[in-house]
Amino acid sequence: MTKLIQYVLGVILLISGFVKLNDPLGFAYKLEEYYSADVLDLPVLMKLAFVNGFMVSLFEVILGVAIIVGWRITQSLILSIAMFVFFGFLTFYSAYFNKVSDCGCFGDAIHFTPWQSFSKDMFLLALTIFLWFRRKYIEKVNFAYLAVMFIIIVGSSVSLYAINRLPLIDFRPYKLGTDINEAMLVPEGAEKDVYKERWYYKVNDEVKEFSTDDAPWDIDGAEFVERKTELISKGYEAPIHDFSLVSDGDDFTDETLSLDDVFCVILLDINLESDDIIKVRDFIDREEDVVIISPSSDSDVDAFMKKLSKDITVYSIDETTCKTIIRANPGILRLNKGVIIEKYAL
Repeated sequence: MTKLIQYVLGVILLISGFVKLNDPLGFAYKLEEYYSADVLDLPVLMKLAFVNGFMVSLFEVILGVAIIVGWRITQSLILSIAMFVFFGFLTFYSAYFNKVSDCGCFGDAIHFTPWQSFSKDMFLLALTIFLWFRRKYIEKVNFAYLAVMFIIIVGSSVSLYAINRLPLIDFRPYKLGTDINEAMLVPEGAEKDVYKERWYYKVNDEVKEFSTDDAPWDIDGAEFVERKTELISKGYEAPIHDFSLVSDGDDFTDETLSLDDVFCVILLDINLESDDIIKVRDFIDREEDVVIISPSSDSDVDAFMKKLSKDITVYSIDETTCKTIIRANPGILRLNKGVIIEKYAL
């Protein structure tokens, strides 16, 4: 039983860590969400999100292999307990106050609701505590140190590759071969979101809560205070539901997704260094049909276009969508009638 739990816990940590090391920028975006003013309000950590994400992910895979091979098992279990307690608090806070919809524990590979994530952390914490009391029965294998060193090298290499190029495995909706047109379709009869409206009216100098069926607006002398909307159950959501290309207030999404062959230069941050601007300019010169897609402000786009010195269409897009499409700045997305046929860092 002890050995089974030892391997289960170790493998879960390995998978969790490697999925995040495979996409370090994605995990950094998730940490930024936790550090934002709407959640933990820790602006000082926003700029450290990438470093934090990389260290946490590498730490997970080290603990995973350490537990499996029995390397420094006492220290490894103590650190694991501390980690699960910390993330348990984080996920409970997120779930209780409904702050972050997805914890990002397994990147984009597996999605958990906040309460599912909290339950997962408590389950893993229980396994770790069990192993703590059974630690004297965990044997250290002869190659334990080498295994830990090997996992550090492999994990770091995977992360560096993803940073300089793209993730080895793409778990996002915009992976190669995806037909964006089809991915945006909602099946007929699909379940819709169900909301509950809570109405607050002042009646006889006392604020009371009402449901929509109570029709509080019909109460004589009732004064409206506020209305709150609560999501009761989530309906069907298309894999891609936020892809929209806009220019000067007009939508060019359908037009772009109908083109036979078009290269989209994705610029999450359009304030590029001079070397990257030259790369974009050279790319535009080499290819025929090219558009630029960026969530940047109009003023930043205007400043960039002056430096680029090219007459080219620029479409505005949602920032979160832009981050989801590709983990590179600049990045290239090649579409053929809406199907992603190429995707790479420029």
